[in-house]
Amino acid sequence: MKSHHVILLILGSCFAGIGLVIGIIFAVIAFSVHDLTFAITLLIPILLFLIGCGMIGSVLMQIAKLRTIKKNGNRYAAKIYAYVQDYSVTVNGRPQINLKVRYYTDQVKEAVIPTGFANGCQKYPIGYTIDIFEYQGNFSWDAASLRNEPLPHEEELMSDRPVEPEKLELIATTCKSCGATYQAAAGYSNRCPYCGNYSNV
Repeated sequence: MKSHHVILLILGSCFAGIGLVIGIIFAVIAFSVHDLTFAITLLIPILLFLIGCGMIGSVLMQIAKLRTIKKNGNRYAAKIYAYVQDYSVTVNGRPQINLKVRYYTDQVKEAVIPTGFANGCQKYPIGYTIDIFEYQGNFSWDAASLRNEPLPHEEELMSDRPVEPEKLELIATTCKSCGATYQAAAGYSNRCPYCGNYSNV
């Protein structure tokens, strides 16, 4: 579970819990004094409760999505190639850190794995191998799979030589962070020229 998931779950639980407790207190007072106008104040705790439930629900949906990727996706052994900052989510004003990995199918491919580290990536050194999952263009990873294992085509995976232009397939893509449309290379992680966030294409 990512750090921002934990934060949202804590905030959502607080909002829902406070809304529920205050709602019960207000409901008891409203029925004991038989004042229907006082019952209008129930809208405030109901709103707090709904906001909290919305936060919890969004986190549970994201976790379910990651489980679906792991369950139904293709598993690949990938090399950690670099670290990239994710400006779409910040914790204490700092962007979270995602892993950029390279893996081999019939050719070298690249993806940014939404690891969501809040405090750097020292536990996941560049050049190490991890298992990733790809399902319908979405990626997840197995954090426990980190190992120092050589892979076939490793020299090609870790090479920083530019890809030959004739091997690239350029397609139109939309940035998931800012909504901008731009041309990107299929099979690679591409940096949005407008907001700077990376997307898997």
